[in-house]
This record gives sequence, structure tokens and C-alpha cells, in this order.
Amino acid sequence: MQIKIFNQNQLSILRNINPLLKEYKIPRMVLHEIGYILEFKKASNKDYVTLFWEPLKNDLIDILDRLHLYLEEVEYSENNFHTIEVKGKKHPMKKKRIWSWYDISIPTEERTIFVVYSMNKKDLKRKGGF
Repeated sequence: MQIKIFNQNQLSILRNINPLLKEYKIPRMVLHEIGYILEFKKASNKDYVTLFWEPLKNDLIDILDRLHLYLEEVEYSENNFHTIEVKGKKHPMKKKRIWSWYDISIPTEERTIFVVYSMNKKDLKRKGGF
């Protein structure tokens, strides 16, 4: 499942319903990073943040597949990878996961998609990360 967040009002609604999400509850640090992206990184009204709940296996390729984008359509840099530190071992959305975000620009549409996602730690170790 994924959620598109265009502005602070939508983020506020997500923060309010977050306690009701039980095992899908979003970590507070992830919500904080989404707020930071919306406030300081977003350049236009077309820009938005997409939040993926399910862990991804291959970060950029899997992200583009889920967004229905082709590699030729986007501009990205390997330096756009940012890790989100989630504290607290008991949080259900932290167990065996690493949270991160990417920014992907689409020049033809003059917009940027900021993607917040999690990866399984075992998949990340297999790829040679963390």
C-alpha cells in the first residue's frame, strides 16, 4: 500500500489517524522526515511525498515499478539516498526494517516525487548495504 502526501494538512491527518493503524503504525521519525521534506525540500505544488508501507526488495527499481515510471523518464542520483533513524526496538514498523527516502525528479512534468520507504534488513545485507 502507498499514500501520496501533497501538503502539511494531509500529513496532519495522517498523524492524527496514525495511532489507529495498529501494526501499520508509522514511526514518529518517519512522519517527522515527511514533514521536513514537505517544508524544506518541496519546490512546487506538483511535488509530493509517497509513503510505501511494504518493505521493498530493490530500492530504486522497485520504487519506479510501483510508481509506474520508467528509468528513462526520471533523473536521479545515487547521492539522493537518505536514511531515517527510527528509535525504539518495540515499534512494529521498525522490526527488521530500515527506513529511507529518495527524491526523483521528472523533467518532462517539472515535478519531483519524494519517496519514503522501508527495506528488509536481510535484503539490504544481501545487496551489500548496512
